[in-house]
Amino acid sequence: MRITNNNIKLIALLLLCLFFSQAYAQGGGILMGIQGGQTNLNNLTMLVATGSNGNDTMFPVEDQHACDSGNNPPGCVSTTPSNTGFGVRLYGGAGFNDYVAAEVGLMYLTPSEYKPNVPFLTHEPQIREYAFDILGRFTLPIQDFGIFVKGGLAVVYKSESGALETNGDEQSGGNVFVRPEVGAGISYSFGYLTVDVSTNRILKGGGIQEVSFNALGLTYQITDKYCGQFLC
Repeated sequence: MRITNNNIKLIALLLLCLFFSQAYAQGGGILMGIQGGQTNLNNLTMLVATGSNGNDTMFPVEDQHACDSGNNPPGCVSTTPSNTGFGVRLYGGAGFNDYVAAEVGLMYLTPSEYKPNVPFLTHEPQIREYAFDILGRFTLPIQDFGIFVKGGLAVVYKSESGALETNGDEQSGGNVFVRPEVGAGISYSFGYLTVDVSTNRILKGGGIQEVSFNALGLTYQITDKYCGQFLC
């Protein structure tokens, strides 16, 4: 069979596609991913308003006398929360090349639970936080491995039970805070799929404590029209 210029071009294109399908993160393209791991809201010890008459009464923080030590009932118990649990982040974005990408994500965080040592308290107060983030990512590829850092902003929605006494620092109910977010990790690419291990932090300030998220992630990337879309 005679090898023509068209045959050479076709072979070269196939070899190029094969190379890029095995290269780290396939360069530019659309990103879709999920992360799961341990979260920690790092919330502080607070006063939990309780009743002392044996009833299932929850005294809201709006009651000015809910945490007066001289009242009986009600009374207050100083309680340290459980802050850790399992969290999930779903995200999408775009990779511009092997080095730079952008992500937009939604994060579920296990709430902080306050469990005062009160036998008749049937509803345990919680602080819940959810986050929406926009991040830039810079990756240093080393063959199929990568070392990356992230940075951007997180919009955090925070709500707390009315039985928590905030001493006027925050309002009971829902509040929105915009905070810086940073992260770093390592990854390994299996063609179109990339696995990573990372640590992420939403920084303290404005009304929230530092939020940590240590996670295992899986990213699928659709590459460009020449060497992507399942053709190469």
